[in-house]
Amino acid sequence: MRIFMIDDQFIIRKKIKDVISALAFTNLSLNEITNEQEFYQKISELEIFDDDFFILDIDLKTYFSGIDLAEKIRQQNKSAFIVFLSAFDSKGIEILNRQIFPLGYLLKDQSADELTVAIETLLKKANLKVIEKQKEEQILVLDNFETDILILESNIFYAATVPGFKKTVLIKHKDGECMVRGKLSDLKKSMKSPYICKELKSFIINLALVKNISTLEGTVQFTDGTSLEIGKVGARKMKLFLKGLELNEL
Repeated sequence: MRIFMIDDQFIIRKKIKDVISALAFTNLSLNEITNEQEFYQKISELEIFDDDFFILDIDLKTYFSGIDLAEKIRQQNKSAFIVFLSAFDSKGIEILNRQIFPLGYLLKDQSADELTVAIETLLKKANLKVIEKQKEEQILVLDNFETDILILESNIFYAATVPGFKKTVLIKHKDGECMVRGKLSDLKKSMKSPYICKELKSFIINLALVKNISTLEGTVQFTDGTSLEIGKVGARKMKLFLKGLELNEL
């Protein structure tokens, strides 16, 4: 698990760094961000994984806040863990309204012992979520006309019907794309993740890998930079599905 620690105060970073270094976790990689502006500007170039853990100072005393940074992280990855660090807890409503869904909060004035307990609890919670998600991962067995291929459901960006070809589906995934035999409707039934949007007639979209949706252009952009034209009606349907998903997560 990679931990990214973003705070503009050296003394706070050191305090948290000392706490994390002393914890009995063997799978942690701590990344102390000393230039938060550069990190903010280049965040789109960072591949964010589902088990990445961000500790963000809410008040960064610059032209953006930790909440703005968290929003950028959420645009790229909806599963990464976000923990807010603050001198006081007064931003809860704004964080909720911007649909960031943090794992938790830390207070800067906590003692070292209190901070240790709080961070250890949050890391254990994050690890448990990762383990639960791994157990739920589904492998799809698909017929690509020559042989059966196995694709992890969570690695699929989208699936689409192929105009002019009956019972043929195009699948775009993290390792490339392929054509498989079958109906899109049958594939919809087999996919179980709550992040899979099945509301569109000709597409299946994995919202966990979506970066942004444009209702103006009728397109969806994925975390790898791929764009897909789904039409304005399709984009609106996706946004409605996403709203319902976020309400269910509250």
